[in-house]
Amino acid sequence: MRLREKAILTITMVGVACSLAIAAQANLDDLLKQVAAYDYGKSRAALTATEDLIKASHKDAAQRKQIVAKLIAFLDSKATVAAKRFVCRQLSIIAGPEAVPAAAKLLPDPQL
Repeated sequence: MRLREKAILTITMVGVACSLAIAAQANLDDLLKQVAAYDYGKSRAALTATEDLIKASHKDAAQRKQIVAKLIAFLDSKATVAAKRFVCRQLSIIAGPEAVPAAAKLLPDPQL
């Protein structure tokens, strides 16, 4: 493969990776809207899709950081208790100390 062909291929691959990252973030926003209304006994499809998105971010630290930020912000929403419990479990898997203040705000609520 010639140098020009390698450069074109590299540029194309970078473009595809950026497009996928943007799509994943948009998808996460949509999923979190659905997760916010989740309650026990309802479909877990949005929860499963959110978990899959989190798993897919395993090798992309920047994407994981964005996901963590969105999940932390979610905890301050008017989401259901079941939804917030789900998000707390996800944060326990992928977040670090940055999630502690948001989770600590939930401690006074006996349901959380």
